[in-house]
Amino acid sequence: MKRSILTTILYTLAAGIFATSVNGQNLSPTNLKLEVKAKLMSNNVDSARIFSNRLLKQAPTAENYLLAGSVSEIAHDHTNADKLYQQAISLATDSERYKIVSALGYVSLNRGDTSSAIRYQNQSLALNSGQAEPHHLLSILYRMKNNPDSATYHALKAYQLDSAKIDYIRFMVNMAYEKGDLLSAIMYLKRLNGVRKTSMDADSNKTKDALANFYLKIDDYEHASPLLRQLTEDSVKKDIYYYNLAKCYDNLNEEENAVQSVSKAIAVSPEVHQEYYDLLINIYQAMGQQSRVIETYVAGKNKGIPSYAGWLASYQVAVTQAKMIFSRLSQESKEQQKNDMLSLARLYLFAKDNNNSLKALNSYTQLNGAAADSIYLVYSSAYAGLNLLPAAKTSILSAIKISPDNINYKFLLLSILYRQKDYGGVIELIQKNDQHDVLIDADLKDNMLFKCYTILGDSGNAVKFKPVSN
Repeated sequence: MKRSILTTILYTLAAGIFATSVNGQNLSPTNLKLEVKAKLMSNNVDSARIFSNRLLKQAPTAENYLLAGSVSEIAHDHTNADKLYQQAISLATDSERYKIVSALGYVSLNRGDTSSAIRYQNQSLALNSGQAEPHHLLSILYRMKNNPDSATYHALKAYQLDSAKIDYIRFMVNMAYEKGDLLSAIMYLKRLNGVRKTSMDADSNKTKDALANFYLKIDDYEHASPLLRQLTEDSVKKDIYYYNLAKCYDNLNEEENAVQSVSKAIAVSPEVHQEYYDLLINIYQAMGQQSRVIETYVAGKNKGIPSYAGWLASYQVAVTQAKMIFSRLSQESKEQQKNDMLSLARLYLFAKDNNNSLKALNSYTQLNGAAADSIYLVYSSAYAGLNLLPAAKTSILSAIKISPDNINYKFLLLSILYRQKDYGGVIELIQKNDQHDVLIDADLKDNMLFKCYTILGDSGNAVKFKPVSN
């Protein structure tokens, strides 16, 4: 850090020097500056000090004293460096002094003296309030001192003075996110994305990636999808972008596009990711394409996904049981048929054939099957599998009315409310049940509450639940 900061000071303040190093004894001040830089770049600090001393004899200006002080700084001679720095300040003109004072703030930071660094930056701003960089450094320093209000103030001032500076925008993104204000973080990321697009910045894809992920955090699939489409074209990490794009299409009810995107994710991924196959299965299930569900399970099993082999074995048992039921239905009494229809409904539900599960349930009802919470659970699960969320909610509420303490029913309701984007309902259900029982584990609860409060624009409550890992 020491070398990089001081080298930056040398290059920033030794303005107007563009020639290359030269040899010889009778060097002009300009060439002496070049020699100082050349020696520092080659780690020859002793020679740099010799040339800096010669420079001061020929041209004892404020700029050159700062340069000489920086050489002593690199040589770890702080006593001599401080003398040279003070001489630089005393010789500086009004147009030079605020720059030198600000540079000394970086020197103090390099020494680990954050209090002096803050003092120098404030002095620099008192001399010239129109500078953005001292505000930026002050925001970093106050953040280090765990003073978020002052850090935010100076970060915002730096951004207002130069809203096209990438470092300033990135800092605003981080500050907003740390405060749980994800919507403001997205606003600054959009600005950063625009600046990098205009400047053809090499890191523009990183910004698109971050912005897309932030949109996904608040379920803004409409704005995430175009960014993800660009990333699938420009990036080597195509599989994760295709996967996230498929999630966007799925939530936007563009099922065919969702199938195409997740299929591409599976095809281009160098590794087997079960979550890719799981998503494809859920999409096919919602589309009512049960044969494609089975095909995907088989493909996943063939790729070595252990749980898929187990599911397919259970599926074959379910098929055998269903065939046995159908073979005896015509000879059964209505009471027996009623029981078998309920068994079929559950078998179909397990097989992710939700349409036939609902048909079997309707037959059960037509045979005067009794209403029960477990029946409403099957109804709700089948409707949810087909993305028929209003019907799924009505059914699970009927189940909860019969068995109000069943935690599994409440969890299904929570899932349905979230998928319906009823974020206020999600918050109410979680908080209501926290008083009695644990509805979901702590990490999932915090993640859901953070997301729900953020989407509702309540950053004050959102920050209380911001996941540490994000």
